[in-house]
Order: sequence, then structure tokens, then C-alpha cells
Amino acid sequence: MLAQAMPTGTSAAAGYTNKNHSGITSIVVCNNSGAAVTYSIYVDQGGSTYATSNALFYQVSIDAKSTDLLEFAGNVLTLDHPSDTIGVQSSVGSAVTFSFFGTRE
Repeated sequence: MLAQAMPTGTSAAAGYTNKNHSGITSIVVCNNSGAAVTYSIYVDQGGSTYATSNALFYQVSIDAKSTDLLEFAGNVLTLDHPSDTIGVQSSVGSAVTFSFFGTRE
């Protein structure tokens, strides 16, 4: 696992910050709460501006106590710059855990 994040608020925040050269192979999204929520995942090359223009997944509904496995279909989401980030967001704070898996050089 490269990183794990559980946003405490409802604003988008950095879930993973690239340190060198990373390849994200999958992201596991787990709704730990007792109610359905939505989540969004963004990628920003060289910063931390998260908007619909750089959303990978936007306002996806996930049932209570459920897990989504997001794989990149045999491909890798490559982050080349040290300041590249993956932003995460959920509609309810402290409800969703995002786990990032892949490789780092």
C-alpha cells in the first residue's frame, strides 16, 4: 500500500502525494458509515486543485458498509512529478477510507 486517507471534512483534500515516480494500480474505497454516501477522486499534475475538470470519479454513490475496488484495467495511473497529487472527497466527513496501491521508484 502506498497511502491511506480518510478525509475528516467534505472538501476535497490530498489523499496521495507523489514523492518521486509512482504508478497507481488500484484504489480501494471503503464506506465505513451506516448510510450511503458519495465520493470523488481527482488527479492534479503539479498541484492540488481539485475540480470536475480533473475528476477521475465524480460523486459516485457507495452503499453503507460497502467497498469499491477501482482498478485501472491492466494499466497504471502514472504520476511523474514530485508535486502530483490524487485528491479525495466524500459527502460525509470521516465516513470513507481511500487506500492506494501500486509501485514507487
